[in-house]
Amino acid sequence: MLREGVSCSVDLSRKSLSAMMGNQNCHAEITFDDNVKWLARFRLARTTSPPREVREWILRSEAATMIYLQRCTRIPTPKVFDWACESDPENSLGVDYILMEKLDGKPLSWQAATPQQKEKVMQQLVDIFLEIDKHPFRAMGSLVSSAGGVFGVQGLAHQPTF
Repeated sequence: MLREGVSCSVDLSRKSLSAMMGNQNCHAEITFDDNVKWLARFRLARTTSPPREVREWILRSEAATMIYLQRCTRIPTPKVFDWACESDPENSLGVDYILMEKLDGKPLSWQAATPQQKEKVMQQLVDIFLEIDKHPFRAMGSLVSSAGGVFGVQGLAHQPTF
């Protein structure tokens, strides 16, 4: 639906999913017939996971943060196409998810990286921190967005600061 009828496929084989499994999330690569690739990121719910309200708060903040970085900074960030929380009545999947653009790259293995690769990563982090410094907020907390696309910082027990 989000790509207006362009067909897609998802490799749900054990090998593919185990390669995309993390501690908190599972990622599934979506390949469209026009060779566009997205990632579907599903939050894993474990017995050690925080309560649903906290997991959903984190998901909302993660989506808002990626959208903010994409719109307001020069930091390479995947475009978010859709997201929903488990409790959202419109969520037909019934689980927390984010559908996002798949960016080129490979996972970092710091132990296997050469000194030149480590230096490049550190320089990229410096560039990211310098860019973030150009966009200060008046408070600390989780980035959230409102219906009008206005971003603010909000703590779990505090009112938003815009």
